[in-house]
Amino acid sequence: MAEYLTENAEFICSAGGMIKCREAGNNKVRFSGSKLLTTSAVLASCKGICAIKTAAAQGTPQTCQCMLTAWSGGFSPGKIATGVPLLTNTATNICSIGGVIRPVLSGVLGKVANGSSASAMAMPAATVLKDDAQKAGGSPAKHHTGGEAKEKFVKDSSCVTIKQEVIEDSQQASAGAADMQVADLLCPYHDCEKCRECAYPHTEIKVDNNAKLLLNSYKAWTENQPEHQDATDRHYYKMWDEYEESMWGYQSHHVICGNQVFAKYSRVVKLALFCGYDINNALNCIRLVSSSNDYGQQPGGKRASAYDAMSLSKIQWHLGGHSYNFTQQEIELIRKRVKLYIKHDADELYKDSGAVSRGDIKTYQDLLEVEMRKLESHLSRKIVCRNTAMQKNAFLKRMNDISKKIKDKLGAFCEKPHHSFPYYVSKMAFLYAFALPRTGKIALLRRDGNQVVIEKFRVERFEDTMTAKDGKKITFKQIQDVNGANPKSFTLGQQEMKLECINFCDNIKNFVLTENVEADEIAFLAQPVRSNVYHIQEKCTDSFRFLQEHQTELLVWLQENMDDYVYEAPIKVIRDRRKYLLNGGV
Repeated sequence: MAEYLTENAEFICSAGGMIKCREAGNNKVRFSGSKLLTTSAVLASCKGICAIKTAAAQGTPQTCQCMLTAWSGGFSPGKIATGVPLLTNTATNICSIGGVIRPVLSGVLGKVANGSSASAMAMPAATVLKDDAQKAGGSPAKHHTGGEAKEKFVKDSSCVTIKQEVIEDSQQASAGAADMQVADLLCPYHDCEKCRECAYPHTEIKVDNNAKLLLNSYKAWTENQPEHQDATDRHYYKMWDEYEESMWGYQSHHVICGNQVFAKYSRVVKLALFCGYDINNALNCIRLVSSSNDYGQQPGGKRASAYDAMSLSKIQWHLGGHSYNFTQQEIELIRKRVKLYIKHDADELYKDSGAVSRGDIKTYQDLLEVEMRKLESHLSRKIVCRNTAMQKNAFLKRMNDISKKIKDKLGAFCEKPHHSFPYYVSKMAFLYAFALPRTGKIALLRRDGNQVVIEKFRVERFEDTMTAKDGKKITFKQIQDVNGANPKSFTLGQQEMKLECINFCDNIKNFVLTENVEADEIAFLAQPVRSNVYHIQEKCTDSFRFLQEHQTELLVWLQENMDDYVYEAPIKVIRDRRKYLLNGGV
């Protein structure tokens, strides 16, 4: 149910300003002596500190200098005064500086609008000036209050165009709508006289999940303001400085999803809007990597795969909806790895989040709905008047605490992917953390005169100790290298050959060294660069035969190393190894 605005209405800007407007078009329709605002409303006053201008001034506080643009939403062509649409409490404006402006106090105390359609609309407290009504050829509109509302509104551009009929009983006309309103309330409406004058029952249930507004709020809050940035924000800006959009795009993710989850809980939404909560507020935002940017633009330069993007950025992949399905095989593997990495069964960890496990894996949407149900249940048990500063602030804090808890979990991905459990915004991010294919790659190094021969292999079946039907515990397949021959010989005394060797080995981390090959010959095998080295002090003339003869000990070695396995993109591994070499490594 929309609530009209008067010149007494108060507005707040997402950048921090407090704003009031004056009406420039409507001189006909008033409430308690104040003009109702229309889309002709202009700025009357503004005060407060503008976060956007402050950021531009390197942190020096700058006062609000609001410059309104066109009004959007919050009005209907059928509800007009002097031919201009009336504004309601869902109207918004975008300051030319960048802030989003929304009403927080209507100025009508819920008395003007108590219907949602032209036929049900009753305005017993609104008055149309006598001489204006007469100009329209009708009788002067009478002013009534309470159940006496029997008024005739003139159908003309000089007044509110509701419907040209007498509303016989305004209370009866809006009874059904009122019942629905009261049913959504989380307060003692029937026992509180204050509620009769409260805007809460008339607050419209509406969710405006807008990525652009979310990003604008986030930038205004965090850019050039280190005091507002948490660890997750700082990591995002670090990645932006290093890569910008050269390999992937960035998506502004609503931590509490507006459309997929929040909108389902109408009672919470109604209270949230009454308390001034904005789903697009900066604290509900986290920047995640994706294949495109917020508004569909493709990032320039070389495109990274989802796994490579997560490896390089250490940020979750954001693409598609937040409810996804796993195969039974994937579920079993994820649950196994959760227990391996986190040292707890998934069911135990789900209990901590309030989710009930049925042996499956909870999606991001599942877990968010748990949070909303918990919040709604808490509010239902604690029925108090919500129209106090303390109650409003308590609600806002609870919503922001939910956002912070989940955002911190999503941000922990940069430490180790499994630290985000159980919150993963996409199936791809979940699989990256717990279900990457456990086939792996190794490099076998052997001596050939004054050269070292390096041969790359893909290894399979080393996660499971069960013996295959052919008697083999693991299998080795030579990698078909797209950049040239495999194996390849290197004279490692030369700097150029060392760099070429690094490129050839791409992101391989497991190296098997045979007779007369020492780790210090290979620059990147030394610390602190992460590599796993296994020595077999035997001569190797046939690579496949050599590996099969030592498969048991290699299986044990690989299994031990894979406990801490983390995928890293080839470009990252090559870059780190080259950096180590050029900074003085062997």
